[in-house]
Amino acid sequence: MLECQVTSHTPGTWFAQLYPDVASASGLATALHESAKRQGLDLDGITAASGGPTSALLARADRVASVQLGSEGRCFIIKLGGRGVALSSGTELDLDVTAGVLHWWCGGTTLTDLHRRYAFMSVGPLALAYEAGTEVEAKWRLLRETASGKIRLAVEAAAARPVLRGLFPFLSHQTLCFSRCTAYPYSKDVPVIQPLGGNRFQVQTPDGTTAATGVTAEDAVDVVVAHLAPACGPAVPGTAQDLVP
Repeated sequence: MLECQVTSHTPGTWFAQLYPDVASASGLATALHESAKRQGLDLDGITAASGGPTSALLARADRVASVQLGSEGRCFIIKLGGRGVALSSGTELDLDVTAGVLHWWCGGTTLTDLHRRYAFMSVGPLALAYEAGTEVEAKWRLLRETASGKIRLAVEAAAARPVLRGLFPFLSHQTLCFSRCTAYPYSKDVPVIQPLGGNRFQVQTPDGTTAATGVTAEDAVDVVVAHLAPACGPAVPGTAQDLVP
């Protein structure tokens, strides 16, 4: 993958030198739109992200694509996502190819087909799970494979409880957290488990109250379950803003 330094939105002397095609179009969004038209592709609605000529943004339905220019060498830095989740990224030298990536992604192609067409666009197993609607199971599997140290005990204890297995798990500063939605920003209405010394844990409720301290991983999980709201799960696709109060 190309290594590129992300630019600010204010172009410097490098802008016209590295991107004469973009500079002549007075900005990246316009340059991509014109490239798409030449190729018979559709990038209608593409805008300058934050109003800058060195970036572009295209959002349609539940899909979003952004592009920024590299300043140390010519490259287009592409990021793709949807519903609050980053799903794919890559860097490309050619403006026309970059326009094609945006066209196909925002036009509804699958991640698998996108990667087949543009191999430089990264697609990981968790991204594929999001597309398949199996992100909760995939994230639990990933945590159980990668968690280390004391927090691993909490992950395994929580994974043994079906009501928690239905929530979306994530680690934040070695704290085991659970969300009722699967995309960021996550919900903040479920207690969390924090490691202490000697393989002991404490549980904090969403308002910051310590519900238990110095307990085993299994006891910490029991406390979390006891503090769950009725009909707490399973986690739903989308962000906290998509949740019904």
